[in-house]
Amino acid sequence: AAPPEVWLLDPANGRTWPAHPRELLAEAGFETLTSRYPRWSADGRYLAYFKPDAHLVVILDWQGGQPILIPANLNDVGGWSPTGYQLAYTELTFDSAAHAGEEEGKPHTDEGSGLVSHLVITDLVSQQTIDLASGLAADDGRPAWRPDGALLALPRAGGGGGRQLWTIQAGGGQATPLTDDPLINHSSLAWSPDGRYLAFMRLNLSSSDSEPAVWLYDSQTASFRLIQDRAFLPGWLPARQ
Repeated sequence: AAPPEVWLLDPANGRTWPAHPRELLAEAGFETLTSRYPRWSADGRYLAYFKPDAHLVVILDWQGGQPILIPANLNDVGGWSPTGYQLAYTELTFDSAAHAGEEEGKPHTDEGSGLVSHLVITDLVSQQTIDLASGLAADDGRPAWRPDGALLALPRAGGGGGRQLWTIQAGGGQATPLTDDPLINHSSLAWSPDGRYLAFMRLNLSSSDSEPAVWLYDSQTASFRLIQDRAFLPGWLPARQ
């Protein structure tokens, strides 16, 4: 089968074309259109996607700027801030407290590899990249932006056990743990459109036959409740206009 490529579709007339013209790829030293996981910025100016053959996140500027290339070694492109030009993603790095996990299931611990993933934010306006786990014995999962763009939630492990729920200021400020149970792994985070609730998947690691469940965190009351047993990958309907 041919490798996946990111293409664009005009819904008005059904026309399709490659997101990145071959001549521009050739100028950048790429020989193929291999790409996946496209993500638009909130206002549609930027399109980010992952190039697995080059280990890069490619960001295209639809106002005519030059493509931006960000080295990335995990097979994902992360997510854009809902309110600005910040891209949050996880980057594989070396750490003595290795605890790399699987995003959609039980974590896989590899003590000998020394590899963990750190939450990283690239700001296209300031042209700065910040490792939000720098200097920490932390292994981060896929983050979720709160709709106001000021806060991210993420699954984070440190010192063994399952990934816990954390929130962290988007500018690299205070990080706050919401859970503390090493026998539970948290993943698949999704904020409600109003930013009050955080849905997530919860898996008990103490039993080999445990099933995932969807839970809800209420940020106003700091309370948790079970939504559905034997469920996974929660998501929200868009807010009504």
